[in-house]
Amino acid sequence: MNEMRRDPVTRKWVIMDKTVPVERIVSSLRQAVGREARKKKDAPCDFCPGHEEKTPASITEMVNREFRYRIHDPSWQIRVIPNHHPVFQIEGSLNRRLVSSYDVMDALGAHEVIIEHREHRDWDELSHEDVSSILLAYHERMVDLSKDDRFGHLFLFKNHGSISHSRIAHPHSTLIASPSVPERIRRELQFTRRHFQMKERCLFCDTITEEMRARNAHSGLIRAYENFVSLSPFFASHPFETWILPRRHDSNFRNTNRSLFPELARALQENLRVVKQVVGPLSYTLLLFTRPNKVWGEERDYWTTIDDDYHWHFKFIPRFPRQTGLHRSFSAGSGYMINQIPPEAAAEILRSKL
Repeated sequence: MNEMRRDPVTRKWVIMDKTVPVERIVSSLRQAVGREARKKKDAPCDFCPGHEEKTPASITEMVNREFRYRIHDPSWQIRVIPNHHPVFQIEGSLNRRLVSSYDVMDALGAHEVIIEHREHRDWDELSHEDVSSILLAYHERMVDLSKDDRFGHLFLFKNHGSISHSRIAHPHSTLIASPSVPERIRRELQFTRRHFQMKERCLFCDTITEEMRARNAHSGLIRAYENFVSLSPFFASHPFETWILPRRHDSNFRNTNRSLFPELARALQENLRVVKQVVGPLSYTLLLFTRPNKVWGEERDYWTTIDDDYHWHFKFIPRFPRQTGLHRSFSAGSGYMINQIPPEAAAEILRSKL
């Protein structure tokens, strides 16, 4: 019989579909990913070196592992630019007002694109140093934007591949600063705080402890590093969904010592490499979750226990072509996610590839 598991972070139920053997699902995913990869076409790219005039002027560029603001250098390693069509704009104020009995405010914030490398190469094809530099760029921009008390929350994501809805093939990430905490993030923060209030422990730390427990028959542990851990949590909602978390409790990615980025880069690269070994050159989304902006929150007495009850982490979500049994309309309408590969089975497969 199929099984329902509750995600303690979002409080949503995930259906583990056990009606089809895992080996058959993996084979089907590999074939679908292969078909999608053959459709790939090269096209002129505005993000490639030599086309800088087709993009907005750089906010900052990394040259020789150093950031240079508002200065363009043709030998750049990483570029950070404003989005051509930003969701939020950095100039102005919130201008809160009432319109026909409804609350309205201006979409104040920031919307940046981080061009990760000069070439069209995915993270598993780069050196540890290259990926460590990308993490350094994430950290640099998040620390800088967090100084602005108009911004409540920063959200960073990377879409790779056509099925991830990325319009541009050149490897890049997106960083968005919003004037408030999004409702989905707010719910997650509420549930992690509730867990801490009841047990005086971090929910994510409890998840790491349980997944790493030697006698756990449902262990989703993939690999433990000195300072990080990669795992597929018991309640994962996608096939081969994985999380990368710091083993030492920390709510804020911006607090991370930059000396740890080479190890974090290795963990993220190995995770991507082993997933690709199983299913091929897939599309995916990488998400970075961290606590809301501390400067913004302190002014509002916002989540006074958040440094104790939250835990920053990366979430890796594969994006597969439509498969029989995924029932996307049902998931969209009901909120129930359906995972055809139980996380413990996915972790076992990925561990065998390390």
